[in-house]
Amino acid sequence: MRVSAARLEDVGRRLENLPVVRLVSQTVGQHELIMAVWFKDLREVQRLEQTLNILLSGVGHQRPFVSTEHRQADGSDTG
Repeated sequence: MRVSAARLEDVGRRLENLPVVRLVSQTVGQHELIMAVWFKDLREVQRLEQTLNILLSGVGHQRPFVSTEHRQADGSDTG
C-alpha cells in the first residue's frame, strides 16, 4: 500500500488493530506498507477493502494490492 512518509506510523497503527491483520511492516519500494491477513473465507477480502476505505479515508492511500494464498485449517496448500 502506498502511504506518504508523514502518515506511515498513523496508518500502521490503524491497520494493526484490525482483527484479521497478523503483520504490518514498512518496506522500501513501490509500496511503503505491507500487511499479512488471515481470513476464514475469501469473501472477507471485500469486507477488508471496505473497512480500509473507511478507516483510511483522508489518509491519501492508494487502493491496496491484494494477493491471496488459500490454506486449509491444517496449514496445507489447497492449490
